[in-house]
Formats: sequence, structure tokens, C-alpha cells
Amino acid sequence: MADKNNLNKAPEEEFLEDHEKQAARAESRMLELLAEVTDMRRAIRWFNDQMTSTIAPLILKIRILEVEVAAARGDKAELAEKL
Repeated sequence: MADKNNLNKAPEEEFLEDHEKQAARAESRMLELLAEVTDMRRAIRWFNDQMTSTIAPLILKIRILEVEVAAARGDKAELAEKL
């Protein structure tokens, strides 16, 4: 162990400080990546919401048209399948 009057640190203390610095850098990087993931998840939710609000009404219109076509053909089996 280093003498209190000695300004040099013991190898163990230097080793510990190095690892503490590495841990701090790793934690900082982890927080940066976590923020990126949070932003990406927000973007994905926004995209999903936009796609749903755009596509869902179109899918509904297609389903309605399929039912109308089946009804116009008088195809009860196809009509039952669509409903």
C-alpha cells in the first residue's frame, strides 16, 4: 500500500481507478445507446400508427367491395367466407 506521504499510488489503486474509468465510459455509452433505442422505438410506433391510420381504411374498403361483389354474383359461399 502507498505511504500517505508518497504521492505515487499503489499499483492496485491505479488498477482500480482504470477500471472505474472504464466502467464509467461503458455506462455512459450504454446510456447513449439506450437513448438511441428509445428514439428508434418512438419512431417505429409513429410509423406503425401512420401505416395503420392509412392502410386500415383501405383494407376496410377492399373488404366491403369483396362482400358487394360476392353479393352481386349471388355467391352465398363466397359471401359467407367474406363475412
